Amino acid sequence: MPLNLSQKMLRNVRLFGVYKVFTKRIFLPLITIYASQGIGLSISEIGVTAAAGSVASILFETMTGY
Repeated sequence: MPLNLSQKMLRNVRLFGVYKVFTKRIFLPLITIYASQGIGLSISEIGVTAAAGSVASILFETMTGY
């Protein structure tokens, strides 16, 4: 059964959200290793930095696509 245009667009929006979650989070372990060994940050400092980045991303995200 073919999907109409609005159903396809809604599906794409949902899939894009899943895509962004998985592509952003894959680099966090690598950044953690680099920050702890290369820069000398503690695990708690890395956690606070990651949390601040996530909050800033949520707050300053520009709504598009309407």
